[in-house]
Amino acid sequence: MAKLESVEGYGVLVLAVALLAAFTLRMSNPPADVVRAASAPRAVTVLEEISIPLAP
Repeated sequence: MAKLESVEGYGVLVLAVALLAAFTLRMSNPPADVVRAASAPRAVTVLEEISIPLAP
């Protein structure tokens, strides 16, 4: 029983590393629509935290 629990622990660790790797790869190569949205012009209001994207 203890051996099974240790194997489950390694499985969780492997799953966590795989999810971290997938997330890192996804963030390093974002989809085209995300890149296009990030490079769109913005109108900044009095408060910098509030920004309004301009319509194309």
